[in-house]
Amino acid sequence: MRKTARLIFAVLMLFCTLLQPLSASAAAVDVNRECSLELEYSSEGMGFADLNIQIFRIAQMYTDGYCTLLPPFSSLPVRITGVSSQKEWRDTANTLAGYIAAQQLSPTASAVTDADGKVRFSGLQTGIYLVTAVNATSGKETYYFENFCVFLPRPMEDNSLMYDISAKPKFTKDVGIDEIVTYQVTKLWKDSGNGRPDAVSVEIYKDGQLAETVVLNNDNMWTHTWTAPDRSNIWTVVEKDVPAGYTVVVTSSGDCFTVTNSVIHITPQENPKMGDSFPLNTWIAVMAISGMLLILLGILAKRKGK
Repeated sequence: MRKTARLIFAVLMLFCTLLQPLSASAAAVDVNRECSLELEYSSEGMGFADLNIQIFRIAQMYTDGYCTLLPPFSSLPVRITGVSSQKEWRDTANTLAGYIAAQQLSPTASAVTDADGKVRFSGLQTGIYLVTAVNATSGKETYYFENFCVFLPRPMEDNSLMYDISAKPKFTKDVGIDEIVTYQVTKLWKDSGNGRPDAVSVEIYKDGQLAETVVLNNDNMWTHTWTAPDRSNIWTVVEKDVPAGYTVVVTSSGDCFTVTNSVIHITPQENPKMGDSFPLNTWIAVMAISGMLLILLGILAKRKGK
C-alpha cells in the first residue's frame, strides 16, 4: 500500500513538472483591462503637428492570446490566421486600409498630434488595432507614415504583457514633392488557373476618396498606371469583388501596388486558428497527463494481478 501511495505521489509530481513550463509559456490576457497607445510622428527631433490619426479595432483578443477579426472585417476575404512576420502584418494593414476607404468606415478613435508630433489613445479594449497611414510635409520633403497593426497588449520577451504601448510609426521620406509621380497597380494570381475570372475591378482611392475604378485583364497585362503631381496624397487600392474561394492581399513597394488573389486551401492538418478556445499548450498538457494515467493504471493492474 505504501509503495502504491509513493508511486501515485511520484506521478503527480511528474504531472506538475510537465504542466509548469506549459502554463508559464505566456501570461493570460486580462481582456477586461483597459489599454493605451501613444504614438510619436517625428523625424530627427522634428515633430509633425496637426496630423489626424485614426485607429481601428480590427480584431478581438481572448485570454489565451488568440485573435479573431471583428465585423465588418470578419466578412472580408482577408485572413489573419498564420500571419506572423512584420511584412505580412504590413500587407494585412494595407489590404484592410483599402476596405476602410471603400466602405467609409468610422474609426474606433481619432486624435490630432500635438506640437511634438505625439498623440495618445486611452481606455482602449484589448485586441488588434490598425493605424492608418498619414503624410506630413516639411518644405519640399514628404514623410509617408505607413499603415500598421499593433497588438494591445503586446507580448514581451519575458512572457509578460504590456498594456500601455508607445511607438514611433515607420516612415519613408521623399524630397521630390514637385515632381510628377507615376503609380502602378498589378494583379497577381496564386492558383492553378482553373476558375479564374477573365477580369477584375480595382478601385483606387486618393486620401480616402474614390479617384477611379479600373478593369484589369489580359489585354492590359493585369496592370494599370496613373500619375499624380506629387506624393502629398495617401493612395490605397482595393479589389471591388474578390472571386469566391479566394483571399486577397495588397502589397506596396515604392509607388507600385500588387493585388494578389490566393486560392483558399483548408485541410485537416491546418494549424490552429487565431481565436481557438482550446489552446495548443492545453492540448499538449492533457495528452501528457492522459499518457501518464494510462501508465499508472497499467502498473496498478499488473500489481493487482500478482
